[in-house]
Amino acid sequence: MRKLKLLVMAILLFSCSKDSINEEEFFNSNKSLLSFSVQEMPDHVFSSVGQNQLETFLEHPTDLIALTAVFSVSQGATVYVDSLAQQSGVTKNDFTDKVTYTIKAEDGSKSHFTVQINLKINSAQIPVDPDASAEIQNLLKNLNTLTASNQFAFGQEFPLSFQLNSLNFDLNTSDCKDVSGDHPGVFGIDPHYMLYKSAAERQLHIDEARSAYENGSIVTFDFHQRSRVDGQIYYNQITTDTDKSLIYDIVNDQNAARLWYFSEIDEILGIINNDLGFPIIFRLFHEMNGNWFWWGTQTANHTPTLYIDFYRLTVDYIKDRTNNVLFAWSPNWEADESYYPGDNYVDVVGIDYYEATKTNLSQSLKDLTIFSTQHNKVTALTETGDQGYIRSNADFWTENILSVIEYSGNEIKIAWVLGWFNAPWDSSQDNLFIPNTSSPQNAKDDFMNFKNNEKVLFQQDVKALKIYQSGGD
Repeated sequence: MRKLKLLVMAILLFSCSKDSINEEEFFNSNKSLLSFSVQEMPDHVFSSVGQNQLETFLEHPTDLIALTAVFSVSQGATVYVDSLAQQSGVTKNDFTDKVTYTIKAEDGSKSHFTVQINLKINSAQIPVDPDASAEIQNLLKNLNTLTASNQFAFGQEFPLSFQLNSLNFDLNTSDCKDVSGDHPGVFGIDPHYMLYKSAAERQLHIDEARSAYENGSIVTFDFHQRSRVDGQIYYNQITTDTDKSLIYDIVNDQNAARLWYFSEIDEILGIINNDLGFPIIFRLFHEMNGNWFWWGTQTANHTPTLYIDFYRLTVDYIKDRTNNVLFAWSPNWEADESYYPGDNYVDVVGIDYYEATKTNLSQSLKDLTIFSTQHNKVTALTETGDQGYIRSNADFWTENILSVIEYSGNEIKIAWVLGWFNAPWDSSQDNLFIPNTSSPQNAKDDFMNFKNNEKVLFQQDVKALKIYQSGGD
């Protein structure tokens, strides 16, 4: 169970037929409700807070899709939801919306009571940016609800624009849709391909992000930023001393590094504010606990504190210039708390995990869930995949990802899983992260089985959640 300090109000609203009776008559009639509780919440007492109203407080989220009511009614009376007879302690109902119970007496007369479980906004649903847009606030609230549910959204980096051999400018197609029948529910977009590529490619990715939002998907940004002088992402390719100490110089405002850095962030902010104008989840400088990026562990004067200062500096700069960003933090493999920027700077916590075995991924996601519970944050598997899996591990998506989450019970709670892109500069099936139409049939079948699982949400499923609206679905 997760400690998100969610307030759950269960209000029983009793309404009788046209021959309405008062409370005393109702509870003394032969169609009375005598007691009511929820089996999945055994330690919670429903207390009266007004006429015919009960409530309870729940600190840990419970899946609302299938809760079991335990009730007693007048002798000889039967209970229905719609036309389905209810058995106390057995029948499950979906409490994501109100449930109306009908009590039918032996003489055929009826009374009704309605149970509604409402999630109240808590600290986990308050964005880092105090001036966040209404859509950002709705998105965060609905992501919290998704995290607490038994479902998760599937995402991919550049699902529309990147395919083997070339860029794809037809935004109605994707490898994902060609194989499964639907686009992903989460789109990963990297401003690297807007800032450093051609004007045509910049516009392609802007249009791709717009398409995602307009069709109900969630949009995340990561940023493989080039270093200032050498123009490199990976530390081992950097030769200039000032690039090797770039984080230190930015944080300490030396060698004009901060001015350069903010100028690049300003370009991204221009895209967010002017070209897009809708919510973005910005995953800032991911995998910082690895040694491969220039913001990683090899950087000069490296300490976790230096990274935290860098992350915080960036968040403070961005939130002062846009109200359309949630901030995500995603180390590699595990939630390494030594790099955690703090609750006031993070909306979403995740991990990146590639070539995951079931055992290792399971433990990492369980630990991540515990961490996110302690910090009241949305949880995600922010990058994953197995390059070359098509031929050697064709059931990766069902066996290495879905089964780990599906059989964990409440020990793993995540809002989304994001697979990496199918690179347009590659031509080999060995470099795919999801299958395309030319992939072996067993890999395509596995991906279809993954997509068709009731726990997995693709674009049309996420669209139905109305993720940017108040109250979600």
